[in-house]
Amino acid sequence: MAKLRKHKNATHIRFEGCPVSVAEQVLFLVELGKVNSPWLNRESAIQMTKNYLMWRSTTLLKRVRGQPYQRSGPCVRGNAKPDL
Repeated sequence: MAKLRKHKNATHIRFEGCPVSVAEQVLFLVELGKVNSPWLNRESAIQMTKNYLMWRSTTLLKRVRGQPYQRSGPCVRGNAKPDL
C-alpha cells in the first residue's frame, strides 16, 4: 500500500519479483478499486487460509524430499509446444 500511496499520480506502477505474487496483485487491485478485500470476507477467508496452508505444506514437503522447485531443460507442454 505504501507503493500505491507513493505513486498515486503515476500512470504505471512497477512491481518487482519473478513472478509478482498473486496476493500482492490482488491487494493492489482491491485498494485501487476500493472494493472489499477477499481476505477480510468471512465466507472466503477460511477457504483461502486453508488453501494457503496446503500450498505451503506441500512446498515444504517437496523441499524436505529434495525435489527442486525448478527443473532444467524443456518441459512437457502437450499441444501448446512449438513446432521445431
